Amino acid sequence: EEVKANLRPYQELFTKVQSEDKKVYFVSVDDGTEPRVCNFTERAYRDLDDPYVMMAYLGKDREGYSSSFAFFKSFSRINEKNIDSEGIYVLIDDIFASGGTTDKVASRLKELGAKRVEVWVSHIATSPEQVQKAKELTSIDRVVGLATVHQDPSLGVVYLEAAPHLLAAELYKEHQTFLSNR
Repeated sequence: EEVKANLRPYQELFTKVQSEDKKVYFVSVDDGTEPRVCNFTERAYRDLDDPYVMMAYLGKDREGYSSSFAFFKSFSRINEKNIDSEGIYVLIDDIFASGGTTDKVASRLKELGAKRVEVWVSHIATSPEQVQKAKELTSIDRVVGLATVHQDPSLGVVYLEAAPHLLAAELYKEHQTFLSNR
């Protein structure tokens, strides 16, 4: 039962953040994150007829090898014209390394009036070379990740202690599959 209670750490975080009486918007930072962000938005806003009004779809384009920019996709209901300055924008990604992509998106959102931008990721995996770059990010207010691999404490990230429960659940599923195939 304890394991089951801890299998959705980001749902719990969403509920806590939402209790601050602010709207929470989810942001897909590129094509790779879109399915994950859609799934989370659907779960978080299951009571809404159209949960996609709470989601911004962004893309990124490269100007060169080391330079890129973020743009709103044409079908995104949240766009340059309707940023809620009082809302909380949550960028969902799988890995936070140097934070370059998420910082560009956060910067764009803040240019348009957003006051608070967070990044929620599955894993924080910064190499020693990336730590300094991640410390220089200016537009992200908070980074939250599962406590899979702890990083340099000076990064100031928030860890959700759910990894053991998620691992236990996966082991349990594998064990049940093994038993059913005997």
